[in-house]
Amino acid sequence: METLSIAIPCFNCRNQLLRMLVELDKAMSSIAVDYHVLILDNGSSDGTPEAARDLLEKLPIGLRTTIAKNDRNFGLGGSQKIAFIHALSRKFEHLIILHGDHQADPHDIPRLLIESQSAGGVTILGSRFQDRSLLKGYSRIRTLGNLALNALYSVSVRRVISDLGSGLNLFRLRDFNIDQVLECDSGFTFNMDLLLRIHSSRIPYLYRPIHWSTTDQISNARAIRVGFKTLESLVRWSFKIKPASPIKGTSHNYSAKIFYPKPGVLTLLG
Repeated sequence: METLSIAIPCFNCRNQLLRMLVELDKAMSSIAVDYHVLILDNGSSDGTPEAARDLLEKLPIGLRTTIAKNDRNFGLGGSQKIAFIHALSRKFEHLIILHGDHQADPHDIPRLLIESQSAGGVTILGSRFQDRSLLKGYSRIRTLGNLALNALYSVSVRRVISDLGSGLNLFRLRDFNIDQVLECDSGFTFNMDLLLRIHSSRIPYLYRPIHWSTTDQISNARAIRVGFKTLESLVRWSFKIKPASPIKGTSHNYSAKIFYPKPGVLTLLG
């Protein structure tokens, strides 16, 4: 059984995903680890999954990859829920969630794996805002907004929070259960909700710097809306109010079908 699942949620990021898969292949070829890549398409209209399939078939890429299409648009958080459900059902030891828009650098993965291993395999959260992080193409306003929200969360949880949700995180799966994940928002504040539940459950984790670059990516979220939703997540957690997730219930609410290499139904928890 594979020990590492690399899940890549994607939505209308065809060109960015293709670039990232080439870089991911180079990064993973440099280390000895048993892994599997799961690309989760969330209803793209630009041919993202088809382009990924063609790349994997035509180029000498060694990634062991499954491409799956969500049954409908579950939101960024919903795709991450499917990633957790699948990884837990397959009994992986760790799950990496790497956003398909190629803002995070796949070459950071070997380092994060080594640093996790040296700390007993704990969860590693990628940070865009630590001293040794490399952040390119990010506006000053967005940077200051993130730092302000990080400070508010830090005060609330009484620990330094250096990022509320980057596009590269490594989770030790034995510390998580599916109920924790399903309680989180299915939208873009999934990571904030999960971070707060990590604190509630006293799950050990570390922040580590990552490389982050914004070039031709198109954001599906508006900065002001993200800010308000991030604050809302903190208020709900502080007063023990469950997130107003657009998709509620059990793991049966989240499903995806395999598109490549062989059509079928993605194995999820019952």
